[in-house]
Amino acid sequence: MGNNARLQQWLTGFHDEAHILEPFSLKKIVNLSYIDQLTNLYNRKGFDRQLQRAIEKFHRDSRFIFSLLVIDIDRFKAINDDNGHLVGDQALKLIADCLRQYDAIRYGGEEFVVALELDSNTAFVVAERIRLSVAALAITTENTVIRPTISIGIAEFPTHLSKVEQQKIQPAMNQPLSTAVKLELTKAITDSADKALYQAKEQGRNRCIVAEAGADLS
Repeated sequence: MGNNARLQQWLTGFHDEAHILEPFSLKKIVNLSYIDQLTNLYNRKGFDRQLQRAIEKFHRDSRFIFSLLVIDIDRFKAINDDNGHLVGDQALKLIADCLRQYDAIRYGGEEFVVALELDSNTAFVVAERIRLSVAALAITTENTVIRPTISIGIAEFPTHLSKVEQQKIQPAMNQPLSTAVKLELTKAITDSADKALYQAKEQGRNRCIVAEAGADLS
């Protein structure tokens, strides 16, 4: 997409309706309220919009699938406590750079999310690629070299929703989805990926785990 003054002026009229990937200068003009100021990724507000759009796409065509990656920096508090928040911010920026090509979102703190139009098996391959790219980073400080790692939980929509949530989708297939239902499904698939992330942490960190199909998340 070319970056010129007339195009920028035209797109600013869309505000939150346009989802700009690049160039960043245009993305920031159009979607300023959705941009995380530290990493220049989309923020939590952008996540809600992106996931609801993916759910709407599934609602229109049940053959459409997507997988959600929930990514957490391992032992990030220790990085901050031992080296200071400036080093912690540097780690966040470097890891964000590893995620940028996947249109990642900074979900909050040291957590990121990526939505991929892939099944969970293929998404796992991408997640491993991301994990290894982060593991290759080195942050040099006055006293040490920090090598951050990440853990990733993966959940596929709708396969990895709980059975209860899957049942809620079917009656709504022939009518528009309400905002409440979309928010509920967004939370449900995020919870599923979060549970897989917790398992990755429990199993030693620096790994990717796929959620269990139809798991009971209650």
